[in-house]
Amino acid sequence: RGNQRRRDGEGGDDEGKNTIAKRKEDPRQGVDTEKPAHLQASTDPHTFLARILQYCECPQYLRRKLFPMHPDLQFCGLLPPLDAPHHLRRGDVATYREGIVVDNEDANDSTSLVDCGVPNRLVKIDRKVPPGVRCTVRLEPKAYETGKKGHMKGEVV
Repeated sequence: RGNQRRRDGEGGDDEGKNTIAKRKEDPRQGVDTEKPAHLQASTDPHTFLARILQYCECPQYLRRKLFPMHPDLQFCGLLPPLDAPHHLRRGDVATYREGIVVDNEDANDSTSLVDCGVPNRLVKIDRKVPPGVRCTVRLEPKAYETGKKGHMKGEVV
């Protein structure tokens, strides 16, 4: 009976009462106030699940560039990769590929460079897009020829 009181926080020492009172007073308990808000673990289960699903939906070669380290994604490496049609491997040949804009070719030019997961090659697209934007690019199958040097040509869809 004495143990039950202590578990409930009703009896025993005054320290237990103080910690329970502190929990009620501090609505942000468990939130690390020293980290920026975008690097704190989600307290909302909807946000948590949405972040994990967005991570899983992203092709593997883009994940490091699109998702910074976050406490919600701590164990996402244990999840199996999706075998979705738009989740191509690094060397696969396809007409459409997901990519991320890495740089604008030239300040005066109206083109941008996109990393589409093709080893050692970037894709030059026909528009000026700000760096860090995810986009879908249409490529010609001839562009994958390994003998060619330089950028592949593509267009944003």
